[in-house]
Amino acid sequence: MSRRAVMAGGGALVITAGVSFGWQTAYAGVFTTNVGEQRRVVLDDGTRAMLDTSTRIRFRAKSDIRLLSLESGRIDLDIAAEKRPFVLDMGNRQATTASARLDVSRTDGGLQLTAINGSARIDGPSGRPVSLTMGSRIAMIEGREDQLDHPELEDLIAWQGGRLVFRDDTIAQAIAEMNRYSYRTLVVTDPKVATMRFSGAYRVGDPEAFAHSLGVLLPIRVINDGDMIRIIAAS
Repeated sequence: MSRRAVMAGGGALVITAGVSFGWQTAYAGVFTTNVGEQRRVVLDDGTRAMLDTSTRIRFRAKSDIRLLSLESGRIDLDIAAEKRPFVLDMGNRQATTASARLDVSRTDGGLQLTAINGSARIDGPSGRPVSLTMGSRIAMIEGREDQLDHPELEDLIAWQGGRLVFRDDTIAQAIAEMNRYSYRTLVVTDPKVATMRFSGAYRVGDPEAFAHSLGVLLPIRVINDGDMIRIIAAS
């Protein structure tokens, strides 16, 4: 399948951020977002955190350490510089830094951490730490070797503007991301359709518009079935 691209509009994303979409001052505790919601908070150490859809974090600051647990979802962290180390707990992996801007996700597809600015040290599955430098991304899936690469950062942080950018990704990969933003689920069961590749930038929150835009690019059909949108091969 040749590489193809399209721009799709529409969709809606709720940003909970106070007046004029500013930053809310937050204190130690648990912070969450619902499906289709984003939230900006300032933690009590001055760290700024932007929570993506369906995200849950817990922040605790002690006299000698700052600990943020990402229980699910995705965050952008602009970590305030100070003497206490900042530890990011991602379940079975941890990252430590003094100050950095990190993009971190914890989903069914595994863990991903990108150093947008600064650097971080990630504990390795074998006990040997991995150093993540500015512009680098590490993908961590249990039972597999860590994968390091250098993504296009503008694409990576597009979610903060309510968009997702796909570059030669499969339909299966794309719908896994799109489904995080809506209760209306995209479904593909045909393996041949699931592995079709495409490129494009899409607004989140409108899975029907996304599916129909794929129909312009690829040999597929879209079937609306209540809360489910099925993508099948064109007959």
